[in-house]
Amino acid sequence: MASGVAELLEEKLSDFLENIETDEKIRYCIGDEDILSTSQSCSMMVSAYSVRGYRGVIGILGPMRMDYAYNTVALDLIGELLRSY
Repeated sequence: MASGVAELLEEKLSDFLENIETDEKIRYCIGDEDILSTSQSCSMMVSAYSVRGYRGVIGILGPMRMDYAYNTVALDLIGELLRSY
């Protein structure tokens, strides 16, 4: 079961992250977006960063009832830390 979830995350999540429009602001994808087509109970928070010309995306994947306020602060802090390099 765990290997199936890992495969699904690897395939679907990488496609999703490659096609999502992000910037330094956090984007919230809650349940109705196609994060994981088999699970409508997931949410994701994503933000872009750039370090020495390389662009990346950081995010938090969790249940729809996750603590958005806490995770927003955490994601902002991590993004600022990455962008400071």
